[in-house]
Amino acid sequence: MGYKVTYKKIYFDLAYEVLKKKSNYDDIKAADDLMVIDAILGGANPNIDPWSVDKRLRDEYKTIEMLENIQMNFCYNDGRIMGGIEERIISNLKSDKAGIIADVLLKHTRIKCIDELFVHI
Repeated sequence: MGYKVTYKKIYFDLAYEVLKKKSNYDDIKAADDLMVIDAILGGANPNIDPWSVDKRLRDEYKTIEMLENIQMNFCYNDGRIMGGIEERIISNLKSDKAGIIADVLLKHTRIKCIDELFVHI
């Protein structure tokens, strides 16, 4: 039997706070990227292609892949098959968001490694 993981909400809140106070290019870009993800996940802008956003973010933020690799070590397959394209892109965008959060917190030395984002259940 394996573990399921989730993210510590406190780190998400911390990253948004850090981004409000900082003004370098990386922070501005990360804040904009998080705004786009939040808009897509919230259904606010149906004209944005979520697959293009996902691909761009994965190319730009290497922490997304790092985060997913770590997460795979803790998760187990519960036998549930992912429902379809919509469920898959939502899952990807949630991982993208967590990867950007990790990237911001690492750059501002608020966490030492990506593992700190996880809560093991």
